[in-house]
Amino acid sequence: MIDGACIKRWNKDGFTLRIFDFPFPQRGSRRYYGYEFKDGRKVIFEGKDFGPGYAIAPDSLEAVYGLLGFLSVQEGDTDKEYFEKYTAKQMEWVRSGRCEELNLLVHDWEMRREERLTGERRGEKRCR
Repeated sequence: MIDGACIKRWNKDGFTLRIFDFPFPQRGSRRYYGYEFKDGRKVIFEGKDFGPGYAIAPDSLEAVYGLLGFLSVQEGDTDKEYFEKYTAKQMEWVRSGRCEELNLLVHDWEMRREERLTGERRGEKRCR
């Protein structure tokens, strides 16, 4: 369990991600945040080392999907050293279809974001 104030909670298709703000040591000028990722009721990942980019708010959807992108990396996406510190439970989840489902959710969000940004660059704006 991570101590600190939950600043963002994201839920979709049985997945839950919570991002926490609390006084972590900074490295240079970069702040780090805690996170807990669950699939159903099972905690799959948690850490205190989430550092969104400098221009990305830690409670934004961009931060959420950026972190989920890292958490949904699968074997074959990168070298095997990436998974060296994973637990047996985490590797079981990576090899499950659920990891791939999360990866697809991230990909879909990134595609919709890119379409929106491309439209805004052309001067198109959506009415809300």
